[in-house]
Amino acid sequence: MGWFYPSSVCSRRELLDLIFSECDCPSRRYCCGNVCWILRQPVDSESWIECHLMRRVDGRWGYKSLAEADGPFYYSCPPVFLDSAPVVDPEWREGVRLYWKRRAAKRAERAALRRSWGDLPKRVPRGWSSV
Repeated sequence: MGWFYPSSVCSRRELLDLIFSECDCPSRRYCCGNVCWILRQPVDSESWIECHLMRRVDGRWGYKSLAEADGPFYYSCPPVFLDSAPVVDPEWREGVRLYWKRRAAKRAERAALRRSWGDLPKRVPRGWSSV
């Protein structure tokens, strides 16, 4: 499927509102940059995960929708969404879990560095060398 550029959309916020309103069923949402994840949870059938890629071209916002079955090459989907929808693509789900595991490891590493550098000045005082 290609990209869709609605004529009534002038901003990213309006595009998100349009995407969210496409289905009457309850949903959970998560946006990471220009990738929007939606967990649709209809009352009478199984839940599913949607990925909406958003971009702006010549001042117009558009989107491209992907389902889990399409195997999107984006892994920022919240892990809690995986627990709430039936498995369609196990390889993609493993990629999502690996993405969040690596992200948590990077955050822990940065936090450890901040703790170990806590006694260093935030900036070099005037007249001091930074070397």
